[in-house]
This record gives sequence, C-alpha cells and structure tokens, in this order.
Amino acid sequence: MFRDLASVDDILPGGMKAYTVDEKEIVLCNDGGRFYAFQRRCGHMSAPLDMGTANGLVITCPLHSVQFDAATGKALSWPVPAYATEAQIPPTPDNFA
Repeated sequence: MFRDLASVDDILPGGMKAYTVDEKEIVLCNDGGRFYAFQRRCGHMSAPLDMGTANGLVITCPLHSVQFDAATGKALSWPVPAYATEAQIPPTPDNFA
C-alpha cells in the first residue's frame, strides 16, 4: 500500500525527515531528487538515524557513526551486531525519543 507522506519540496536534496506510519518509524531521504525510505532506528543502539547525516546514499548514525546504504539498507561500517540484519528492532532507549 502506498501513502502520501510528504511533497517533493518537504525534503531538500541531501536532507532527511522522520515520519511515523502505522506505528512504524521511518525516514525519507532525498538524494538529488531520488527518494528513499528506511527504518528510523539504527540497528546498533536504536539511535534516530534522521539525527545523523546523509552524504548521497550513505546515512551515518549520530551515536557511533555506523553507516548504512539508504538504497539497500546494507551496513557499510562497524559496529554492526548480528541483529542488525534481522527483522527484529532492539528496544528503544529512553534517551532517544
């Protein structure tokens, strides 16, 4: 199912914005007019990825600088625990609202 979350002008090129859809946190990012969606929480420590940086398709976590490919979801750097490639999301720490 597709949903309208934002207009093209809501997210500047190189930018990211978090949304909640059906109680799931996602981030939309704009890589030069191509848009990607991914899970908001980092698989390492559950940090909000939209608070990190986007450099092209490389998303860097604000907590420990783990990097992900926005197009594939693949982890590009360490630390990456085993659960980062599984469907289960670790619990959200209280300090990351």
